[in-house]
Amino acid sequence: MKPVTITISNELESLVVLQSAVSAFVQVICAELLVARQMELVVEELVTNIIKFEYLPGQQEQIELHLACELQQIVLTIRFKGIPFDIEFLRQCERVHLEDIVSGEAHGIGLHLIRHFCDELQYHTWADKDSRL
Repeated sequence: MKPVTITISNELESLVVLQSAVSAFVQVICAELLVARQMELVVEELVTNIIKFEYLPGQQEQIELHLACELQQIVLTIRFKGIPFDIEFLRQCERVHLEDIVSGEAHGIGLHLIRHFCDELQYHTWADKDSRL
């Protein structure tokens, strides 16, 4: 299947359209509903955090999601123009114990879920093309 690019506005209301498109794409390329649901969750976590935390108040932008199947792997790329992620904060979240997150003493449940469903996660800024989590 050819790659697909979907563009939405940086509004939470647009997320359901994006999730549906991701689910349909994944089901067509691998026909596994479980994998499609996992990818929906990954997209929900990533895009929700982008929308909530990576824009200035009132900033209106587009979020671009690119899906491809390469070497029998799903490749998801999200591009947006916003405030760069705080990589050190994300790295700290990775080191937190799941029990602390569940008890409400720490953040990072979304990152743990994403890590569980993804083989690799990379973050690139325009200035630094090789920031890895």
